[in-house]
Amino acid sequence: MSRSVSRVWLACALLLALAGAATLQAQQAAPAPVKHISVSEARQRLAADKSVALVDVRTPGEFTAGHIPGARLVELARLEALAPAALPDKDQPLLVYCQAGPRAKIAADSLARMGYRDVSLIDGSYIAWTRAGYAVSTGN
Repeated sequence: MSRSVSRVWLACALLLALAGAATLQAQQAAPAPVKHISVSEARQRLAADKSVALVDVRTPGEFTAGHIPGARLVELARLEALAPAALPDKDQPLLVYCQAGPRAKIAADSLARMGYRDVSLIDGSYIAWTRAGYAVSTGN
């Protein structure tokens, strides 16, 4: 009887260890939450911290027509292919925008799932930036 009790305890301990390992792995795999910031907060962060990467996920034509100064074009349609080379540091703070917001939300969530740990979505995106009267650049 003592052997069977020992085996039951050993099986229970093994199951608990496996469950704990699975929970830890799931927690480590969970993407970092995407933050939302206003255009004024984005402007302040860009001015104060030169390590911040500004990511424009629109099309090349939209980017050429006008973009936030200092932005890197990483088109949403090719984000997963372009991000590793365009944004090699997964700890670098990223500010993501598109024209109005929906594509930037998709891109920000994708970047977080890809392991980028500091992703912020600029609420209102490029339209909000221009409505605030902030500077824009044209061309590449």
